[in-house]
Amino acid sequence: MWKRPLDGLTLLVVDHNPNALTALDATLTAFGAVVLTARSGDEGLEQLARERVDVIISDISTPTFSSFEFLTAVRTVTGATQRRIPAIALVAVDGPAQRRRVLQGGFQAYFRKSVDLDELVQEIVRLAEGRGRVRAA
Repeated sequence: MWKRPLDGLTLLVVDHNPNALTALDATLTAFGAVVLTARSGDEGLEQLARERVDVIISDISTPTFSSFEFLTAVRTVTGATQRRIPAIALVAVDGPAQRRRVLQGGFQAYFRKSVDLDELVQEIVRLAEGRGRVRAA
């Protein structure tokens, strides 16, 4: 049987844009992941209260509850296992200042929209394996 690169991983994708959310959901599911979606940081925290997640992918420009506030909440209010979830930021504007802001804000990686899906998948695998998460065989 053919093994997809994200088989056995659960991802949480947070984006206020329903089209972006749908596209990432469909694409990452096709790569084998179980994808949980949230249109806000509040919805993301609700998902984390119910489900174990391996990697978070979040647009940084979500209104009302920024992705930085969301990530801070993940790191402080969720259980010990959830606090260490690696996070990937999706950004509209790239540059050294943005990169510093994102990485200092607690994200382990970032990608500019429109993201190269192969690179995103490779980063998800790297982050999941880096925290000792072994994918299903």
